[in-house]
Amino acid sequence: MQTESILGLNKQQRDAVGLTYVFDQLKPDSPYGVYAKQHIKVVDDVAALQICFDHIDHAIQLTSAIPVLMDALRFQLKAIKNIKTSIVRLKEETLSQVELFEVKAFLLSLEKITAIYHDNGLGFADIQFISLAEALTALDPHGKRMQSYVVESLRLHEIRKEKYNAEKQINEETDAEKLSVLKNKRIALIQLEIKEENKVLADISEALRKYIKLFERTFLDLMALDLCLAKARLAIQFCEERPLMGGDVLILKDMVNPEVVSILAKENKHMTPVTVALSHGCTVITGANMGGKSVVLKTAVLNIVLARCGFYCCAKEAQIPMFEQIVYVSEEMQDVHRGLSSFGAEVVKLKEIAAADALLFVALDELARGTNPEEGECIVAAVMEYLNEKAFISLITTHYDVRMEGIKHYQVKGLDHQRLGAKQVSPSTLSDFMDYTLVEADAQSAPARDALNICKLLGLPKELINKIENQYIGNYNGYR
Repeated sequence: MQTESILGLNKQQRDAVGLTYVFDQLKPDSPYGVYAKQHIKVVDDVAALQICFDHIDHAIQLTSAIPVLMDALRFQLKAIKNIKTSIVRLKEETLSQVELFEVKAFLLSLEKITAIYHDNGLGFADIQFISLAEALTALDPHGKRMQSYVVESLRLHEIRKEKYNAEKQINEETDAEKLSVLKNKRIALIQLEIKEENKVLADISEALRKYIKLFERTFLDLMALDLCLAKARLAIQFCEERPLMGGDVLILKDMVNPEVVSILAKENKHMTPVTVALSHGCTVITGANMGGKSVVLKTAVLNIVLARCGFYCCAKEAQIPMFEQIVYVSEEMQDVHRGLSSFGAEVVKLKEIAAADALLFVALDELARGTNPEEGECIVAAVMEYLNEKAFISLITTHYDVRMEGIKHYQVKGLDHQRLGAKQVSPSTLSDFMDYTLVEADAQSAPARDALNICKLLGLPKELINKIENQYIGNYNGYR
């Protein structure tokens, strides 16, 4: 994967939201598909994205309808060689025998791929596979279809035959003077052979040179085909929904994060799918620190990037605006290279947001956690109010009890007291009784006091619990 940003996300942020994990599960079969994977970019045009999704749709259908043929196609993609460097050299130079051998091997594999592709009407839009049969004939004039490649011509045949006879005579000759003549003759024949071989190599290279543009087009077809087949396998694995692109509302229904799913599966646990519906302005998610708010934010960012890069979304339903950039602020924001704390880095990002005039998705995870709570709560409230007046879509997670009229508010359900019952819990089992479902709340909704409940469940001394409860009563006028 490239090191430059994708929709404003650097490598560290891509790692954090699970994009790197998803791309690691993307497994093309050919070197051309691997190259395409390494150079995945954001697709800026809705029509081009629709073609990407059409390709995935078609590949999924073919995988289901003709699995044996698709396996055969994958087998040939695994076998095909990377000759891009040789074709670049061909523009200016003569190829070596080894390079021509590799070009021939490529063309033989390509012949099998195109036969499967065209004879069975696989028909992906914009993937043509124009015939390179004439180029193969230049390397295999007798149509033997053998992998080997030998530099040959009638003149070379004569020279090699004469050289063989000279070598045979050298082995039999005992007269020193005659032996010297024969050896000189052999040296001269070797020089003639090399000269003729170079001429043959030059002639064949010249014959292939007129197909350079076809080779380059074929590389693009291989990249597109292999990548879309890999995307389809990824979609079958866990990215199940074709997103609807455009509009001004972000909808992600029952979205999941494959990396989180994988981590939890190792502990025989499951990720709770979550749903968000966001429009222009600001939306806030509140809940306890272990309530999964950060995962919601990361999962939303992940699915937006996947859709903009031409992938299916990991959700049951997805509608994605054409965001020009994502501003993702999280605990990973500390900028050690510039000597900035996490809060300092957040301030820098807030300046960028204030100056932006593009369609942004702003994702702020526990903003101002790096300063004292009183200031932090004021800053979060002010930022929410500010972003709610902007044209972009913003999602903020916070453990501060910040709720405002006119700002959409989700709340993590938190501890499932019904499932918990009278069960004993430990730090390692507490998460089993958390309900990570998001529910809509309003400015008057009483916040859940899961922190106090967790203190009780994990067995803090009664004396300390009493003091905490007294603080709650004094500060919150009651609690639940």
